Amino acid sequence: MDVEQNAGRKDVLKSGQGVKVSVGGYVSVDLGHGIIVATSKEQGKGAQLGPAHTSRRNRKGDKTKKKTEEEAANKKKKKKRIIMSSFYVPTGQQRSLRACMVCSIVQVHSKFMREGCPNCDHILGLAGNGEKIQQCTSQVFEGLITLADQQASWVARWQRLEGYVPGTYAVKVTGTLPPGVLGDLEDSGIRYIPRDGSSIDEEG
Repeated sequence: MDVEQNAGRKDVLKSGQGVKVSVGGYVSVDLGHGIIVATSKEQGKGAQLGPAHTSRRNRKGDKTKKKTEEEAANKKKKKKRIIMSSFYVPTGQQRSLRACMVCSIVQVHSKFMREGCPNCDHILGLAGNGEKIQQCTSQVFEGLITLADQQASWVARWQRLEGYVPGTYAVKVTGTLPPGVLGDLEDSGIRYIPRDGSSIDEEG
């Protein structure tokens, strides 16, 4: 690469990959991306001076962006760990797992009794009502899905879980809701689709 040399003044020439600046006995060539190379007129050797100030700012911005992305990823992992830990079932209580027939969330019987269904209890009223729990939840279900972010999950859309709380859901739930509950859902403007896959099979 030819270098323009002018010892007494400063010339800026746009040429090829960068801008050549001749100052005193040295010629600086800006190769772009914040890299500046100084060449001695007397010795004819190049030496990289290092990134310019703009490059330092870019590196600082990159570090900040990377740190933000790492923090977001860590928060997501922590959220998932919390969900998984909340679904932990002690040995001997697996048989008490039940799935809601409306939203398919899976919880132990005692949690349904204590807190109800986190998605449907405003309609079903399961909390403190053992009879309703027997009617609206089922011990017969297939598959488990851990839902951490329903907005970003295509599985959530496929399983019709949009708008539901994070948690563990069944892929299929076998059972039939009583007519009274079906009427309550209809009165609330909710179109009930069985979670056992029968409606999908019928449409197909």
